[in-house]
Amino acid sequence: MITMNGGEVLKIVNKHRMPPALLHAANASMYDKGDADVSVTELIGPMRIAMLSRMHDNKIEMDVRDMSLAMMGTAFHALMSDAAAFESNVISEERITMEALGTKVSGQIDRQVVSGNGVVIQDFKMTSVSALRHKVALFSSFAPLSAQPDWVQQTNLYAYLVNHVKRVPIIRIEVIAFVRDWSRLRADKDRSYPQSPFVTIRIRKFNKANQRRFLHERIKAYQQAMLHTEMHGDPPQCSLDEMWGSDDLWGIGGRKMSKEAAFSVFQRLPQEEKKHTFPQIVPGERKRCAHYCVVAPFCKQREDHEKYIRDTNRSILEMALIVGGGKK
Repeated sequence: MITMNGGEVLKIVNKHRMPPALLHAANASMYDKGDADVSVTELIGPMRIAMLSRMHDNKIEMDVRDMSLAMMGTAFHALMSDAAAFESNVISEERITMEALGTKVSGQIDRQVVSGNGVVIQDFKMTSVSALRHKVALFSSFAPLSAQPDWVQQTNLYAYLVNHVKRVPIIRIEVIAFVRDWSRLRADKDRSYPQSPFVTIRIRKFNKANQRRFLHERIKAYQQAMLHTEMHGDPPQCSLDEMWGSDDLWGIGGRKMSKEAAFSVFQRLPQEEKKHTFPQIVPGERKRCAHYCVVAPFCKQREDHEKYIRDTNRSILEMALIVGGGKK
């Protein structure tokens, strides 16, 4: 049993009989938020996951097979932390805690480069080429902090913590990405491909007022989620974006379309064909729920959505049989 970043207890299991050394490494790859109420990582994430993690903290399991990236990230962080010992102006892996709106918030800053002018905030990320390109494409020069991708939100909150607690100026914010699937061959052939497995990305630094506003927005969302969970026994639902999802579609005759189009096609079918060709919901993908959410086994939202699709499709089948003159 180990403690996760959000504070919940996580049991590492070894269903695929990986070498015992990897099980020990997986247990070493997690850290907690200290004595804070909530971490920056939790604040910028889905509140439903944070709440369900607390509600089922003694039941959550993760297979060591699924922790390879976390272990790689931990190893990279440890290496960079050791390297910081040779740099007198670098503060490595410092956890900073502050209180706002009655809630204690903490963040662990990977690297702070200190000079007479202030501090450079650096955050390490383990990623892939495709994920890096996708993330950078989401960066916006105009959108508010609340509409920025998580890398921008997280590092800006780190900058706010450092500035607020230490009273030092923030010079700039950087993400140092370790591209795990980088290829020298592709880099030599394609100049648009990352030219190094280590990519430094300048992150847009919002002013302190905007950082504080976003921090307060997320704290209020956290506090409201706590209240909602206490009152209703179930946390606020995740949005489609938070589930890394796509909309449900409708299908008929092997084609996907809108609900209106599917029923229009059905109405125009010959009576005999309606017995075996009818509209059905084609579930949209919920990538986080299906593959990356540790509390998915305890999530009623996911269960309710799957039940809705089953019940709706069953009802349509029964209706189609009646309309087509078949038997239920």
